[in-house]
Amino acid sequence: MSPVRPAVPADAEAAVEVVRRSIVELCVADHCNDAETLAQWIANKTVEQFRAWISSQRHCCIVAEDESGICGVGLAFYQRHGYRSAGDAERGFGITRPIPYAKDI
Repeated sequence: MSPVRPAVPADAEAAVEVVRRSIVELCVADHCNDAETLAQWIANKTVEQFRAWISSQRHCCIVAEDESGICGVGLAFYQRHGYRSAGDAERGFGITRPIPYAKDI
């Protein structure tokens, strides 16, 4: 299992790439490769928004890393559920499994 740690502002570009790639590649059954739907889904997955999420007291964000860099991202909204993202190459390796426990890291 890849090590996880709290996200920092320097992670923003790589983390956003993982999240966007995850949506595009792994959520096809939901968005059906519809360009308009995809555009809506990834519209707020920006470097600026990621930095806002990790600086917010209302969110807990962690990243998983392997030898090539960030390979998983978890964002939990306090008082709500969150989401987990991993790239297709990392799928099935348990990279995002620890993300629900991010508050304990």
